[in-house]
Amino acid sequence: MIRLTQHRKTATIESVGSSTRIEGSKMSDAQVKILLDNIEIEKFTSRDEQEVAGYAKVIDLIFDSREFLNVDENHLLQLHSTLLAHSTKE
Repeated sequence: MIRLTQHRKTATIESVGSSTRIEGSKMSDAQVKILLDNIEIEKFTSRDEQEVAGYAKVIDLIFDSREFLNVDENHLLQLHSTLLAHSTKE
């Protein structure tokens, strides 16, 4: 489960919601919040939920490792893999 401070949680919800809507997600920030509050779900019912879960994990990883994160090809590939971890789309 992702545990965030209130400011970080609000920023994450807004960032995840906005970014996934750019990609076509129909989820509102309120729906994103509900999903993130219940992120221990392992099977998601929609592509939108899969994208939100993956994006939230990437944001969490970036927040937690920002002091040590070197932006190189390997790290970008790892973040991309995390982003798509719940995706069933090929």
